[in-house]
Amino acid sequence: MAKPKRHWLAATHDLPLAAALIWYGSVSCVVLILIGAVCLNSVAYVRNFIDDTAYHIPMAVEIARHANPYYVDVKATFTSFWFPAGAEALVGLFVAVTRDINSTNLSGALFYILFLVVSYQFAGIWTAARHIRLLSVALCAVIPVLFAQTVAFYVDIHINFLVYLSLYLLTLGLVQRQVDYAWYGIGAAILSASVKYHGLFFGAVLILAAIVVMVAIRSYKPSARTLLVVVGSSLFTSGWYLRNLWLKGNPLYPLALPQPLPAILTSLGLPYQGIPFPNLSPQAVWPHPLIPQSPIVYNLIPHITNDAFGLMFPISLLVMGIVALRSHRMPVLQRRAYWFVLAVSVAIVAVLPFHLSVPRYVLFLPAVAALWPAMLAATNPGSYRLSLYSYAGVMAISIIYIAANIVGVGNYRTITQEAISILQEQRRSDIVSFDIFEKGNLRIGYLSGRMTFIATLYDRRLTNQLIQLHYQDYLLDQGPDFTNPADFVAYVRSLDLDYIVIFDLAAPGADSLLEHFSDITIVEDRY
Repeated sequence: MAKPKRHWLAATHDLPLAAALIWYGSVSCVVLILIGAVCLNSVAYVRNFIDDTAYHIPMAVEIARHANPYYVDVKATFTSFWFPAGAEALVGLFVAVTRDINSTNLSGALFYILFLVVSYQFAGIWTAARHIRLLSVALCAVIPVLFAQTVAFYVDIHINFLVYLSLYLLTLGLVQRQVDYAWYGIGAAILSASVKYHGLFFGAVLILAAIVVMVAIRSYKPSARTLLVVVGSSLFTSGWYLRNLWLKGNPLYPLALPQPLPAILTSLGLPYQGIPFPNLSPQAVWPHPLIPQSPIVYNLIPHITNDAFGLMFPISLLVMGIVALRSHRMPVLQRRAYWFVLAVSVAIVAVLPFHLSVPRYVLFLPAVAALWPAMLAATNPGSYRLSLYSYAGVMAISIIYIAANIVGVGNYRTITQEAISILQEQRRSDIVSFDIFEKGNLRIGYLSGRMTFIATLYDRRLTNQLIQLHYQDYLLDQGPDFTNPADFVAYVRSLDLDYIVIFDLAAPGADSLLEHFSDITIVEDRY
C-alpha cells in the first residue's frame, strides 16, 4: 500500500519556492530588523545607566590600559571593582583596539547575535526543518530583556549566553552520545564564573548535568582538545578568585563568607576581608516576569524587571506545557533531550539566590522557552497544522513587539528612535557628558558615596586619570575612614587634582570639598 503524501508544510519537508519566499522572507525580516536595532544601540550607546558607568566601563578601560584582565587598583576602595571581569576583559580588548570609549557597547550586539545563532542550532536537536528552527530564532529575538541588554554595557547577557551555550552542548552530547560535547559544556559553564559570582551557581548545576550526561551515554574520557578547553577555561576563570584570595584573603571579595571559612582563612595568615553585600538590583513583583505587567509596550532598559520576559514567555510556557503532554510522541532521544533541558533549567532557577525576582540574571530561561516551535514539531513531524499554528503565533508576537517597541506607537519614543536621532545629529555618546574633560590628560577626583557615573569622567581618548575620594561611610565603599575633615582636605590637596566631581551632595565629605575646593569642584547630582 502506498504511503500517504505528507503536506509540504510539515516539518519533514523543505518548503517549495513560493512558500519559502513567504515564510523565510517574513521571519528573516523580523530577525534582521531586530539585529539592525541592536547594532544601532551598539554604535549610538543610547544612554548611560548605573552599572555600566559605575564599574563595568571603568574596569574595561583599566584592563585595556594595563593589558591585564586581572588588573585592579589595590588602592581602589569601591568594592565592585573587585568582581570577576571576564566580560570586561573582552570589552577591554575592544577599547584597546579602537581607543574609543563608545566601543564598550559592541559586545551587547555581538552576544545578542550569538544568542540567535545558538538558538538555531539548539532547535536543530528536535527538528531538521530549517523553517521551524528559524521560528525559534525569531521568538528568541523578541525577548525584551535580551534586547534591553544591548542598550548599555551590562554583563548579564554575557554570562547567560555561556549558560545557554553550555546547556546546548550538554543536550547535544546527550542526543548524539558524544562525550566531547559534554566536556565543552563544562568549559562554557566554568567560564560563566569569570563573568559574575552567580556563575558559581550556574556552573555547579551545569557540571552536575554534565556528569548525568556522561553516565547516561556511558562515556567519560575527553579528547586532548576538549581537555585543553576545560583546563584553559579553568585557568582563565580562576585568575580573579586567586587575585582576591591573595590580596583580600577572600576569593569572593567583597562578599562575606559564612563561618567558619573566615576563621580558617585568617588562621592561614590570609588578610580576610568581606562585607554583607546588599542586593541593589531592581526586582520584579510577583506574578511578574512570568506575566508581563504591560502586555505590549516595554521600557527596554538593561535592568528591566516586570516586563523582562514579555508576552512571548507566558505563551511559550503554555505551549511548553502542551509539548510536555505530547512528549510521548517524540522520538526517544528528542524526548530525553526535552526533559533534560527542562530539568536543568528549573534546577538553575531553583539554586539561584534571587530565583526569578531579578529577571536579567536568568535571561537564558525565556531563550530556552523560545525553542517550543521545534519541540512541538518533534511531537508530530508530519503535521502541517502544527507548523502553520507555530508560524502564525510567532509572527503575531514578533509584529506586535516590533510595532510597539521598535517602530513606536503614539507618542511613545522607543530606544531605536533615540538611537537613530543620535546618529542623525552626529551627537557624541552620552557616556562622555562633560565637555570640560574632553581635552584629556587630567587628574580628576570623584566623591563616591554611592554607585556613581564614574565612566562619564573619561575623555574619548581615555587619557584622564580618575581618583576615588573616600571620606567615610559610603555604600559599597570600604576604604579607611578619615576621622576629621582637616585630614581629608589635606589628603585631597596632596593629590594635585585638576577637577573634583561630586555625584551626591548628601555624601559625607561633600561639604568639605565645596568649602575648600570650590574653584575646581563640579556638582553632578544624578540621584
